[in-house]
Amino acid sequence: MIPVNPLAILIGTLIMLLSVISLIALLTVATLWCWPRTRPLLRRRPRLLVVLVILLGVLSAPGIWVQLELLAFAAEQRAAARALNPTLLEPLRLQDIEFPAGSRVRLERAEAQTHWRTGDALPYGLETLQEAWFAEPVEVRGLWVERLYSPSGYYFAELDLAGDQPVDDWPCADSAPVEFQRDVAARLRPATWLLRQCALQAGSVVAGVEWPAGSTLVRSGSEWRLRSSGKAPMSVGGMQLSWLELRLSAERATVTHAGALAKPLQLGSMHYAAGTEVLIWPDGQRWFSPRRVPARDSDADRLINPGNSVRQSAAGEVLGVDDNAQLGIIDWAEFDLD
Repeated sequence: MIPVNPLAILIGTLIMLLSVISLIALLTVATLWCWPRTRPLLRRRPRLLVVLVILLGVLSAPGIWVQLELLAFAAEQRAAARALNPTLLEPLRLQDIEFPAGSRVRLERAEAQTHWRTGDALPYGLETLQEAWFAEPVEVRGLWVERLYSPSGYYFAELDLAGDQPVDDWPCADSAPVEFQRDVAARLRPATWLLRQCALQAGSVVAGVEWPAGSTLVRSGSEWRLRSSGKAPMSVGGMQLSWLELRLSAERATVTHAGALAKPLQLGSMHYAAGTEVLIWPDGQRWFSPRRVPARDSDADRLINPGNSVRQSAAGEVLGVDDNAQLGIIDWAEFDLD
């Protein structure tokens, strides 16, 4: 913990306050001297005026010095910012990427520095380019992009697309940066980057599902996950869902659909309320998990309470009712904030 001397802070504050008041008084005297109607009054006692001006000048000196130091510091910061954010005057190629003239770039270091612990020289200048806004769309990894972000020491990179484009055959939109995972050493080697996340084009069809605006594609381990924004209902398997998450294998085969009913559903003898969560498996089997409102089985005249799931075929046949823990379904706590 940094030691703090309250008395020193109090004294420094009082000195600065006195300095500011003295500077205001000095400016007031200067104004009165410049005004013809009050100048004769000041001339009546010249010695007192000289002493007053000298005293006010001495008292206001600390404040003036602090202001000059702050202005100098601000000027240094602006100069450093300009050095770290230059505009390219001529085309540049760094590893596998071309940067046209007029592109704005952001550097990690503008001047030579050494490592704080080892003393080794660190790269600087354009070698430490972290981010670039291209003067015109540039082809990177087979994509036309407007911005590149690939920071040193990290395992990801971002590209801003110049319009909607397919990325590794996925229909990605330009509404959000496309994110890639990479090795630290492959910062500007986009051919080795692996797609990690992108926004899907509105209305694109993937795995037989039409995805609304705001949907995203995310790599999760060896699988892919497509998630809707939850702002627009979606139709899957004859059901209206308020949100949907689709899991695909590395080969892009369907693993499961997961979502929640946007409105009540009658399937066979089972009635489910809106908000009931559902898992759809490739063989058509569906697992319904009531959340707040129990499901009703009209044939058996019973209620299926939250914490349990009903397994049904696509035709509506009830295959069983199981505890969520046995099926590996997590019951998240819900809080009503109304």
